[in-house]
Amino acid sequence: MYVAGKVPSQTAKAQRLSIDSFLAQVKKYAVIKEPDAEIIRILVERIDVFKTEKVPDTRTKNRPSS
Repeated sequence: MYVAGKVPSQTAKAQRLSIDSFLAQVKKYAVIKEPDAEIIRILVERIDVFKTEKVPDTRTKNRPSS
């Protein structure tokens, strides 16, 4: 977020570039009837999958330690 008189942080700049890059790729493929492997590789940076853990009457996900 830009505030008058302040310089955006490097993280904010990197995030903005990432968003802009994603939107540019989406616009290239705006009329996709069915995504194929190439389109998914371009649009998806990573997918995190977690093993579910059964807790009585609920369903929770184990998070990997960072």
